[in-house]
Amino acid sequence: MPYLLEKLGAVAIVFARVLITALAIVLPAQAHDPFDGTTHIIVADDRIEARVTLGYDAARDMLRLLGVAPEPAATITRGGDAPAVLPPARAAVLMTLQSGPQSGSIAASAFAAVGGREEVTFVVTYPRPIGGPVTARAAYFDTVAYMRAGTLVVTDAQRRVLGSALLSKASPVAAVPLGAPAQAQGAGFAAFFKLGVEHILTGFDHLLFLCALLVTVSRIKPMLAIVTAFTLAHSATLALAALDVVALPSSLVEPLIAVSIIVACLDNLLRRGDGGGSRIWLAAGFGLIHGFGFAGMLREAMLAQGGQGLLLPLLAFNLGVEAGQLLVAAAMIALLMLARRNARLLRYGAPAVSGVVIVISAYWLVQRIQGS
Repeated sequence: MPYLLEKLGAVAIVFARVLITALAIVLPAQAHDPFDGTTHIIVADDRIEARVTLGYDAARDMLRLLGVAPEPAATITRGGDAPAVLPPARAAVLMTLQSGPQSGSIAASAFAAVGGREEVTFVVTYPRPIGGPVTARAAYFDTVAYMRAGTLVVTDAQRRVLGSALLSKASPVAAVPLGAPAQAQGAGFAAFFKLGVEHILTGFDHLLFLCALLVTVSRIKPMLAIVTAFTLAHSATLALAALDVVALPSSLVEPLIAVSIIVACLDNLLRRGDGGGSRIWLAAGFGLIHGFGFAGMLREAMLAQGGQGLLLPLLAFNLGVEAGQLLVAAAMIALLMLARRNARLLRYGAPAVSGVVIVISAYWLVQRIQGS
């Protein structure tokens, strides 16, 4: 009995320390992956219309900034209802248009928002300038801190592609062609590779799942097998989802990702030994679900190809995801190998880490169910 109490006390101390540190880092980063969405600019004869679609978390923060309401699902109309009309002067926090160095900024003539349970589309209308180049600046990268790269597609009123680009916090400005449709130059291999690396390095739920799979495994060979199984599984569903062969709604995928982390951690707490073999099946099974989570960003980014080939963005994005994942996995494996030298840390640290990750994942699960 004294031994049991000593062990529980040691685990509790480690648990508390890890929990405080993890909550301070992970929870402010939001439960959902950072923003996946699109900017669609329509060039008509008399106006330019920018349609910016933001995911639930980003839309909620934008609406708060605009003074509309805290929850988009409760205030923004859905379906065929009339959109919520917003003050045109406030559109500058979302999107700004510039017409040459002499003409300056183009003032918005109308601003509205319409949305559902998972996303909100902000519609900003500008008068079309007479001649001259026009550039768009995605101001929402300044106002919502945790956004990551998104896509811009420019079309005419008949939905013919005029141009496309990838927008990010580092590159929020893109040209808006006003002329006849041209052969759009899609983003290259490097842009999609970078997008994949960024996606996994900021995808805290995917990384925590990988951590949960590895934390109790003490041998290098099973560790490599687990990472390989996870890679193959999510690569398969990433491709199927990005190519629209199989589709699952994010309202289902996001909670299931949180559940996968909880299940892996519970297995850590209940299983004796490192359970390397069973971990491979967990990695493969839930890896299929995580692939659908990766696909959201890629599917939107492929719109920026303007109908060009799908193989390059799919390959580059997936390689970027794998490169980022290998960096994280290598660091995790190295730390776990060092931890093996300290029997006390290995004995009490793994249960404590699993408990902390369960708390974080349960928080995410509740938040994602409420937001679905």
